[in-house]
Amino acid sequence: MHKNLLLAFAAGALALGFAQPATSSELSFDPQDSCTLVLKQQKENAGIWTFGYLAGRTGSTLSIDEGQLDAMTSDIARECLQSPDATFFATVEKFFGLATSQAAEPAPTADSTDPQSLLDLFSDDTIPLGEVLLTLRPTPEDVRAVFPEPMASNLLEMYEELFGERLLNEDFPAAYVVGSSTFTTTRELATHPVLEEISGGFKDVLDQFQADVPWGTVTIEFPEVEDRIRLHGMTFVNGRWVLMMRPWRGME
Repeated sequence: MHKNLLLAFAAGALALGFAQPATSSELSFDPQDSCTLVLKQQKENAGIWTFGYLAGRTGSTLSIDEGQLDAMTSDIARECLQSPDATFFATVEKFFGLATSQAAEPAPTADSTDPQSLLDLFSDDTIPLGEVLLTLRPTPEDVRAVFPEPMASNLLEMYEELFGERLLNEDFPAAYVVGSSTFTTTRELATHPVLEEISGGFKDVLDQFQADVPWGTVTIEFPEVEDRIRLHGMTFVNGRWVLMMRPWRGME
């Protein structure tokens, strides 16, 4: 049974445009710390503080449960991926449209079938790799355009975690470059040599592709640590490139 949490924070203290560090022993974190640090170390406390802050801004009392708390922190975690160095307070303000500062420029997207538009996303290593990967998150419409049900719904559950908590907590090396890349189409993948070089599970989903669209694999290298990751499943659908990794898991 969900534990109910009744939040009745004083509006005068919490509705301030500047958030002070929490003084309660149960909420011992500073909302002026980076959102990444707060969500890694004080996720539940941060969620409770957020509901309290919103109660103060609206001048009302909010009754919440653990499910609402989890949903709140997951949404804020996704916002944090856009600007991982931003303070937790600024992230909350931005997510709920409370910030008074000018909105940030929209994240770039790869919106051309030319693979170079995709590779260009990785051309500036001053943008954290996690932010770049977040722009490649497929929407439900993207997944369902490529894969049938119930496979599509299974994949959406997996991508919710992959592009949420896991991506937030992934500690990528700062410097990265594009290594090798190969592009074909979902139909031609069945006879393309790259099929022997990528994860074997792709052979199991060749008959599940319900659209013939551009498809590719990209290797990202981290020169400073002599390591790399391989991103198999770059797919151009609904006018942009997205990343549909490990699609065979949707058949389990």
